[in-house]
Amino acid sequence: MPDPAFFQCLGVTRATLTPSLLVNLLHCNAPILSRGQLRFCLCSGETLSFITARTLLMRAPLCTIIHLYGSTEVSGDASWTTLTTGDLEYGKTANLDIVPLGKPLPGTRMWLVGSETSTKLEVGQIGMPVDMNGELWVEGPGVALGYYGKQGIHSNFVAKERDGHPVFKTGDLVRCISDTTNTSLYFLHRRDSSAKVRGVWIHLEEGERELALALGLNSKEELGLSVVSSNTDTENSELLIALTWKAAQSWPNLPKLRQRLIGRGISPELMPTRIVIGMKDQLLPLTSNGKLDRQMLSTWGSEVASRCTSYAEMVRSRFKDDSSGYWLEFCFSKLVGTQDENHIGLGLFQRGGHSLLAMQALYHIERHFKAASAGVMIEDMARPVAEISKKIGKNRDTLPRKRGRSFTAETISDRNQLPTMLQAWTFEFEKCVDAQPCVVSLDNGERLIIVGSHDHYIAALEANTGKVKWRSHTSGRIEGKVAVQNDLIFVPCLDYRLYAFSLVTGELAWTFITQGELKCTPLPLWLPSPTHDESKGISLVLFGSYDGRIYVVEASSGACFAKPFPLQGSPYASPIVIPGEKRNSDSDERIITVTNRGRVAQLKLEREGMVLKGAHLRWALHSDWEQEIGCAVFTTPVYSTTTAYLVFGGTDGAVVALDPFHGGSIVWRILLDQVQSSPIFISPCLMPRNSETEIELVLIACQTSLYCIQTSSGKHCWKRKLETRPDEVITGQPTFLEGSLIVLLTTQFGKLLLLNLDSELDAVDTGTRELILTGESRLTSPAIITLPKETVFPYRKSWQCSIGSRDNKVYMINISG
Repeated sequence: MPDPAFFQCLGVTRATLTPSLLVNLLHCNAPILSRGQLRFCLCSGETLSFITARTLLMRAPLCTIIHLYGSTEVSGDASWTTLTTGDLEYGKTANLDIVPLGKPLPGTRMWLVGSETSTKLEVGQIGMPVDMNGELWVEGPGVALGYYGKQGIHSNFVAKERDGHPVFKTGDLVRCISDTTNTSLYFLHRRDSSAKVRGVWIHLEEGERELALALGLNSKEELGLSVVSSNTDTENSELLIALTWKAAQSWPNLPKLRQRLIGRGISPELMPTRIVIGMKDQLLPLTSNGKLDRQMLSTWGSEVASRCTSYAEMVRSRFKDDSSGYWLEFCFSKLVGTQDENHIGLGLFQRGGHSLLAMQALYHIERHFKAASAGVMIEDMARPVAEISKKIGKNRDTLPRKRGRSFTAETISDRNQLPTMLQAWTFEFEKCVDAQPCVVSLDNGERLIIVGSHDHYIAALEANTGKVKWRSHTSGRIEGKVAVQNDLIFVPCLDYRLYAFSLVTGELAWTFITQGELKCTPLPLWLPSPTHDESKGISLVLFGSYDGRIYVVEASSGACFAKPFPLQGSPYASPIVIPGEKRNSDSDERIITVTNRGRVAQLKLEREGMVLKGAHLRWALHSDWEQEIGCAVFTTPVYSTTTAYLVFGGTDGAVVALDPFHGGSIVWRILLDQVQSSPIFISPCLMPRNSETEIELVLIACQTSLYCIQTSSGKHCWKRKLETRPDEVITGQPTFLEGSLIVLLTTQFGKLLLLNLDSELDAVDTGTRELILTGESRLTSPAIITLPKETVFPYRKSWQCSIGSRDNKVYMINISG
């Protein structure tokens, strides 16, 4: 893979990429994908996951993805579909994890053939079943006549049809979902036993015979192979090996089994990364036709841990005098997905890695060692860890050192101005945590950390100990921060639902279903009674959905309180409330929403007459004004009570201030970087002020820098670039410690940074302190708890900071000044 910066230098706006290569570019945060310049991306050759497509469109909102389906036998491509941000909003993928195959190319016809060849329907014809599975056949002038030089292998080719075009049986089983306006095809799996593992196609039956021969087992009765996804991203998969109880007596664990396979010279793509063992006298699962049921293998038997408990200790002992080798060992083991003592010191390819993982390894090496990795090539991934480490050390000694100040915990000259950070506890989910934790204080003084994960669970953790108070399950991934009102917790979920759980017990109170994914934080509201009787007011919850609507429901029951309000686009950022010009019984508060189509709207909840609906009057959302920004907005606006302006950032790299009391008119608009602007995805925050006479400032984080701007005029005050690493990208909203000008930042490399900012306009730099939490995993925005002085250290200010991470963990950090 070429240097990702190569694309940026050439100004590439169109790219043709396989989904595996696209995942690597996204993982490397390539400039072509992170700066919004890409306009068209053509993907083919593999199944394209919905997560990959959505990630690309989030980073390049103006891009159109063209997804092609086909094979060599049909001259490359047979069908096509396009995806934009608008298509993702309205659920074009029918709540499946993959992008549909699309419609046939001109001149090409596609047939869906059921279990019996008599059931043969042309895709797209009138009268298609609503939901049907079958094998996909392709007919057209691009279909080959057969395989050259292999006269006996033509069973997949059917004789020419009536119009003279041959038909090819693809062997792909697909799901066809039809409605009155559209027919969508979704790839399920291969009809035969071929599958792609870590970027390489393998034939599972042949692999079973090869592994059984190497292990001395019966391939049909004692051993089975299956490909399973390690997460919801279909480009990442693992090879699972299933053994009967009798076979497992010789090969009881994965390290021993892999050591035997390495000694027998088994190809890297056939190296299993997971193992399951059946119970005594339990046979391998079979289908009704007597064939191995590969889909059942992942749940058959019991999985044996592939990680050796002493692995970390053995690595430390092996590389105690080689810090580079120590880092490379953990890097390789994490990429391949196995950690056992038999692989310590081996090269990436010897562990079962492939070329795509080698490209990721090169990227991580370059990012970790910076210019010192200039001499490491892709072929070096086959060499032992010690040799690669030695090569890096030799290059490091000959390369010139960069000038400039390095802000690390060891080099800060003025430590007295920055608090210390110590990790208190961690809690691990089964999948990554993208949601910012929420801090809740109970009536008894206890504090809870509420956070959700991609594993469909929401957990309440004790802030002091990290112990689980309760843990509840949802039917979809949780990527948004929860909201709390009274004794209920409101959880936005990607399964189109808003969940309400009891704050005390975690029991499900109710759910509300929309027509799109929910990611932004819900907004609790209190609607006063028309008679000004506070006891008769009503608690509401307002939230946005990817279906392009704003919903208002009753907090206690989940009943719809007002008609859903349609927006121009989808609200990715959370809505906020600002005060109105006056207060009355109808609640004069205004609701501000922003969308991915560049629309900012001010909404108000008002009565629709005096018709009773249950015990409450009928209400509706009405728009006071809407403003077109000209670019997608993914940041939550901040409201300045001093200037009464709304300030937010857009994907065009500009910061905008609107006046909500004059029709949302634009007051000022400035580009953060006049030379090379980058899209802004992180919400701004207001800097604390010591007195009313100080100028109010807003802090914006974008890529590797912090920007300070006056809210009144939009004047650019200062820019501060992080100097911990050249490519240290800020991932979380800047958060100030209460009562100070110390700001917390989180990065994509798993670092928590403390920066001391001066209140003057020249931003005197008084130091930086960093705490490395994960090494290479993206962190969420922090949630801060201000503690009494005597809680941690007497007579010193103390805080707690909770952070989620894509390494599946929630961290609690004690901060003491």
